[in-house]
Amino acid sequence: MIRAMILEDDRLFALDLASHLPAYGIEIVGIAGSRSDALEVASAGKPSLALIDVRLHQDDGLAIARELVAMFGITTLIISAYGWDYVSEDLEGLSPIGFLEKPVMPQEVGRYVANKLNTSMASHSTAANVNAESATSVKHRIQAVKCAHRMRADGRLNNHIGRFVAVNAREQVLFVADSFFEAEIGAKNRASGDGEDIAVIFIRSEQHE
Repeated sequence: MIRAMILEDDRLFALDLASHLPAYGIEIVGIAGSRSDALEVASAGKPSLALIDVRLHQDDGLAIARELVAMFGITTLIISAYGWDYVSEDLEGLSPIGFLEKPVMPQEVGRYVANKLNTSMASHSTAANVNAESATSVKHRIQAVKCAHRMRADGRLNNHIGRFVAVNAREQVLFVADSFFEAEIGAKNRASGDGEDIAVIFIRSEQHE
């Protein structure tokens, strides 16, 4: 079962997610509404996935997400009422598995995560059967994310400034596009086989100035 945390200041929505997601093979280890709570939940619960709200009452959700990735190697999914055009401008240091725009039903979130991480949309009674597969999928995706950040840090992606770059765990650039989803879809079409894990990262010009 995927271990996930929720970073969300809408308590009712967070609790709704927490009550529905286990049916999709996703165990919620904690809910956080602030930076301090998020770091505490991540440290204690050791999640593999964080569901991230972009704007909290007092904190920047994406800034917190960057800390979670850097400190704990957590995979992220962005869930926000802010549109993709807004969110995509601030993805430096992040390679989320995707973006869902609010309002969104918990069941939609569950299906999306299950599809992205190759988990079974299982009931409570059958979710244990896919634990090993789920953990392996998350591990491979995290490896791809780390490869993407390493390639960006050492300058191998400098010629793709201002664009979204999809890479695999073998540090190969699979696709370059102007949007996250275009890069993701293009990379999947070019991947060497079904289930090859990829990461999509946005390359900002500021980091090279």
